[in-house]
Amino acid sequence: RQMCIRDRNSIILNRENTEMSNRTITSKEQAEIVFDDGHWYLLDRSMLQTTYIQVNRKIEIIPDDIIVLGDRRFKFECD
Repeated sequence: RQMCIRDRNSIILNRENTEMSNRTITSKEQAEIVFDDGHWYLLDRSMLQTTYIQVNRKIEIIPDDIIVLGDRRFKFECD
């Protein structure tokens, strides 16, 4: 599954906007992708820190990076 953010600076990733049937993804806030100062970053928002990259700070992500939420992989792509 692919994700791309258009016309906004961030998006919260959760079960609703990634994969509704996957109970391993947090229903409220699993992670957040943020565009800041010309760079993309991934922040872990889950209480159990179950995002593939355990993020304790902003970390830049680039097209073709793989983000694992729960037990599913998602490829980050952006124009």
